[in-house]
Amino acid sequence: FDATAFRVLSMDCLTTDPGASGVSYTLRNSSAATVPSVTCSVANTKLGCTASIQTTTAIASGNSIAIAAASGGDQGTTPFVCTLHVAY
Repeated sequence: FDATAFRVLSMDCLTTDPGASGVSYTLRNSSAATVPSVTCSVANTKLGCTASIQTTTAIASGNSIAIAAASGGDQGTTPFVCTLHVAY
């Protein structure tokens, strides 16, 4: 995102194994949650989720972004991917 602030329109996440406890994915902006929080959860019988949540605060160009994974089980080696849909 070359020198352009953007807003998140939605986020899709896929995992190979959500574990027995399931897993939640939350978008982070400069080590803090976005406004509002962009989060989706994968139940233990599914492999993906969608967060249809739009951020009201733009993410500034150059800010670091990350996805935090939270689960009651061990997700340490479980691969996942999240795709952000954004608007400039």
